[in-house]
Amino acid sequence: MLAILRFFLDHPDDLNSIRAEGYVEPILRLIPRYWDEEIAGLLVDLIDLIETHHFYPDHNGPFRKMLTIVEAADVEGVVPRRYFERIIARGEADRRRMYWVDQTLANLIKPPLPSRVLLVVSIDPRSSAQWRDSSMTNKN
Repeated sequence: MLAILRFFLDHPDDLNSIRAEGYVEPILRLIPRYWDEEIAGLLVDLIDLIETHHFYPDHNGPFRKMLTIVEAADVEGVVPRRYFERIIARGEADRRRMYWVDQTLANLIKPPLPSRVLLVVSIDPRSSAQWRDSSMTNKN
């Protein structure tokens, strides 16, 4: 499985290959059984590669199926946390990212936020996002 993930890092165009999908899908289905920090790190590398090279994986290709499998395996939200830590360390937290990457990371965030918690983002780029409990906001 690690070899398959590393192969995709070296050959990202194969993430869209229907031919590759038939070979790798049975292997990718093993992700939940062998889930660990190394697999999470390779997935972060893949998402980062997609972002930095503006690569658009096919929604029906192996990458989308792999992310569906990862959603079940990554119960602690390790992949999005490590990705955000990486872009913060590079000083790129305020840089605009591809919508597809943001959507992918949002789907992987675990545990889901309680419905009463909101992320409040200021329009001023000098300020950072803040977490607020919506029960403390004015409900007029």
